[in-house]
Amino acid sequence: MKNKNILGHLQIIMSSSLFGLMPLFTKMAYSYGATPITVAFCRCFYAAIILAVMLPFMKKNIFSIERKQIVPMLKIAIPFGLIPVTLFIAYTYLDSGMATILFYTHPIFVMVLSILMYHAFPSKKQILCMILCLVGIVLLNAIQGEMKVIGIAVAILAGFIYSIYVIACGQKGIEEIDPAVLSFWINLFAAIAVSIIGIATRQLMIVTEPMGQLSMFVLALLVSVIAVLLFQHGVLVTGGLKASLLSTFEPLTSLFIGMIVFHEFLTVRQWVGIVLVLVSVILLVIPVGTKKEM
Repeated sequence: MKNKNILGHLQIIMSSSLFGLMPLFTKMAYSYGATPITVAFCRCFYAAIILAVMLPFMKKNIFSIERKQIVPMLKIAIPFGLIPVTLFIAYTYLDSGMATILFYTHPIFVMVLSILMYHAFPSKKQILCMILCLVGIVLLNAIQGEMKVIGIAVAILAGFIYSIYVIACGQKGIEEIDPAVLSFWINLFAAIAVSIIGIATRQLMIVTEPMGQLSMFVLALLVSVIAVLLFQHGVLVTGGLKASLLSTFEPLTSLFIGMIVFHEFLTVRQWVGIVLVLVSVILLVIPVGTKKEM
């Protein structure tokens, strides 16, 4: 049992670390002419292909869904497709680590949407977390220049869209679908949605460079397939609470990659902002006493 718990924790940490590699492969794809829309599309499209090949070997029926489950899946797939679009755009304006940290404001938006949609009001601890997060964002916003301000706004927008995705995942009927099968259909629907956006905005481009295609394929394999499956297996052992806490390795990995690979620089003020944002996220998932929180 002890070894199983250790394995579960390691799976969550490995999953989060893989998610933190997104800026590395995204910027690599950009260097070969890919646009944010192109990267987002290829990530979802390649992931759908990989899962379509994997599912038969896993002895799972790719068509084991009902007609009534299609609309709920679309409600998940659309924000799922928009998340990488907005986040990858943010990477073009911001340091990779900072963009990911700002994306981690999504628990704040989940809390706000819960109030507006379900009249579930936050506790004192949750209000404190919101204040810490907002102060952290202000400190991170110390960078001058319109380009940087745009990047901050887009990164926060990505967090908001992610919160919509989280709310959508709580719909009835979704829990009845196998996670791997659900992941395939969500990636497929998201690829279609992103392609429509890309064609309409003329941002969906064909990357002819083999290394560009390879970077996007590896991104899909590591993030949209392996990282997701690791998380799904690990959370069964650790539980949602510990999994959420261990997932904070993602922004730390992105920050580390940004400093080492891209030579990105953060000031002391920005470091303080990062710490405040991470503290707010950690506090949000740590229960206090026996009182059940939202």
